[in-house]
Amino acid sequence: MKRSLYLISLICGLCLLQAPTAVRGEAPPLPVLQEQSPLHIESESFPLDDFSKRRKPRRKPADTVDITGWRYGLNIGSYFANPHSAGFYSGRPENENTINYIIRNKYRYDELRRLINFSDTFFLREYPSRMTYDPAVLVGFIAKYNFTNQLGFFFQFNYVKLKSTDFFTAEVDPMQFLTEPDIRLYGIVGVEERVNVEMGLSRYIALGPKTNLFLEGGLNINDSEVRSHEIQIEGQTYDLVNVYGSQNYVPNTSLQTFELKQGGIGFGAFFTAGVQLIFNENISLDPGISLWWKRINLVGYDAYTPHWAISVRFLLKDL
Repeated sequence: MKRSLYLISLICGLCLLQAPTAVRGEAPPLPVLQEQSPLHIESESFPLDDFSKRRKPRRKPADTVDITGWRYGLNIGSYFANPHSAGFYSGRPENENTINYIIRNKYRYDELRRLINFSDTFFLREYPSRMTYDPAVLVGFIAKYNFTNQLGFFFQFNYVKLKSTDFFTAEVDPMQFLTEPDIRLYGIVGVEERVNVEMGLSRYIALGPKTNLFLEGGLNINDSEVRSHEIQIEGQTYDLVNVYGSQNYVPNTSLQTFELKQGGIGFGAFFTAGVQLIFNENISLDPGISLWWKRINLVGYDAYTPHWAISVRFLLKDL
């Protein structure tokens, strides 16, 4: 009996030694939470699928009008020529056509005496100092081939008829009963035709499904020709172009005349910018502004100068 009690007591002691000791008043430790990175939390709060749904969908290629292939059209606008070459029509002594060509001819001078009714002499006092071209109407034709909706090649020609006007002053001897010199103001007019032939490339930048910004540039070949150059004195018109060559003008005689072309071929470059308004695949309207840097072949006034124009182009896919 005692041996049994001893064994029981020994077993209970061993159990008490192996049991965990609890500290009175201490709470059991909390479980450790796994840390989550901020990136992981944000991805759960803002799913990528929801974000992609909120973005605007990209425009489908089918929304863009196809403008490839051949197109033909008309140009119409206002052309503003540089005034430098207008100096050709000033009638100065160093120019090809001069006012002195009329005044220094004996028969023309006698005619002016009767026309103006001056007492003794007639001489030029001031030449025109502000010869300029009037704005002119530009008309032309264009043929264009677009390789893609972004790139094209074109050929075009434009025609303008320019007019340059100014005044010169002349002093005439007064009649015997006048004491002050008589100053007269007379007009001088030059008319010129100009053709621009151009080849270049077009670059289109889409602004919308039916709107493009276009940029163009290329080579310019121009041909200028003087059509008339005249002065007007007391209602009478006199031609400053010498069609008689080395012969002196004599009225009422059959003088030989020569066909004289004044002007010629010039070269340059151009740049155009505008907006293409597309109605459908067959029709578009292209307003734009053009700038030229070119040489106008008029003797003594053939420097490279800038010129510009505002125009509207009407394009058709099929004529």
